[in-house]
Amino acid sequence: MPTFHQELWPNIRELFPMITMALRSRFAIIRQSAARCFAAICDVMTVDAMRFVIETVLPFLGDTLVDSNRQGATELVFSTCVHTIR
Repeated sequence: MPTFHQELWPNIRELFPMITMALRSRFAIIRQSAARCFAAICDVMTVDAMRFVIETVLPFLGDTLVDSNRQGATELVFSTCVHTIR
């Protein structure tokens, strides 16, 4: 992601809903991969990506019915924090 030209960012932005679907997967490896991918995107496209996280992904933390929704949102927050620290 850091090597992509800024003109490609709108195309990356179109992938956000698909990454969200992967974050909601029942398979942990898919959620973890999506979280790491989105963390890399947040590092470059901070404003757009974090706005999407706040508006779309964080509400899944309150989902009491589907565990994978909460787990995916938590993994995204954790991956974003860890990726930022490195």
